[in-house]
Amino acid sequence: MRTSSIIPDLSRLKIDGFFTLTIVVLIIVLRPYIIRMRFLLAFFGKHSANIYLTHTFLNAYWPTAIWLHNNLSGFVKFVVLFTTSLLLSICIECFKEKFKYNKMIDRLLSLIEY
Repeated sequence: MRTSSIIPDLSRLKIDGFFTLTIVVLIIVLRPYIIRMRFLLAFFGKHSANIYLTHTFLNAYWPTAIWLHNNLSGFVKFVVLFTTSLLLSICIECFKEKFKYNKMIDRLLSLIEY
């Protein structure tokens, strides 16, 4: 059974070592830029789970608002979905701080543990 995918099937190619070497060299070359982007990466890392869950929700239950215009490019759709998911993630984190969600979870876990 063949599945359609954006990423081509590279399993038949015998150039895994080349890809690994390329990734290692890119990381070494781009390391100074990655260090400068530490704040941005930490910010997105904090929100990554919420972004993943909200983008799945938005894509499943809110398709008409994002995908209504079929003439939009894929990049524009990505930016709209990512921005909306990020804004929802920031709102979720604000609610979690306001209602002290993490403290409630810690108390619940301490009750569950023996």
